[in-house]
Amino acid sequence: MKKNILMKFMLFGILTLNAFVSAKASDVIVTRDDKYIYYKSSWSQMTKDQQTQIIDESVEILKDELSILFPEAAQDVKKTFKTNINVEKLNELTGLAQKSVNVNSQDGLKALLPSGLMFLFGGSGGAALGLKGGFSGYLGLVLVPIKVTRVNIEKQTSITYASMSWRLVAIPNAKVGAGVGAGAGFIVGASLIFGNLSHATDFMGYNLALSGKAQLGVGLEAYLSLVHNQFSKNNFILASLEYHVGVEAQASVNGNFGYILPLKTVVSKLLGDVSTEGETKVLLKQ
Repeated sequence: MKKNILMKFMLFGILTLNAFVSAKASDVIVTRDDKYIYYKSSWSQMTKDQQTQIIDESVEILKDELSILFPEAAQDVKKTFKTNINVEKLNELTGLAQKSVNVNSQDGLKALLPSGLMFLFGGSGGAALGLKGGFSGYLGLVLVPIKVTRVNIEKQTSITYASMSWRLVAIPNAKVGAGVGAGAGFIVGASLIFGNLSHATDFMGYNLALSGKAQLGVGLEAYLSLVHNQFSKNNFILASLEYHVGVEAQASVNGNFGYILPLKTVVSKLLGDVSTEGETKVLLKQ
């Protein structure tokens, strides 16, 4: 019963968000210089093993950054991600998005594919009987992985690697909804980003989510969000999974509202010159 409620609200959410976002799978982009030809494609065109490499590298980046900001939490967060986040779970989100959007659209949106990822670490709390209010705060790692096959024109040899732009973001959220619940929890999660996203620094803005939630103690929350970047005017859909660890015990539907902002905006005043964004290359398995 709880699962059916969750799926209905997720379906309603993505059909509503479809009115704001239109994003199709990108074709392979081919460029060249005097020495090389480059074939560039997105996360969705990587093999399962290559996607696993990207997840592993992302968790390492997040752990390294947390070692500076929250040293006591870094290893625990890495272990929790390794246990709970994998390619199969993320691909289920892609399938749900494609199936849901296709119900409401005949204009090719069946090919909706993710252009980026976000990994989350944070906490939440609140208390209610009937109308519920609460809060959550996240540290997010936004990642845009591009698969690149570089061919040496003269030697006719090639290598395949991922070129990844990444950025740490802060995400404060306010929650309101109907249900019964109490407590505070620890959260890790992962999101697929759908929309016109070519670089991690392009992802920021107002975040509006409709969540169908059913959990008890250690549990799973799935939800859909609309993110609007008021500067670029771009809109994105987020399909997310979160694992809650703590004393929460609730069954509710939450409306979440927040803002995704660069972590550099927050930490530069406190910690000085701390790296919160960058570029990473990973040699991919064939």
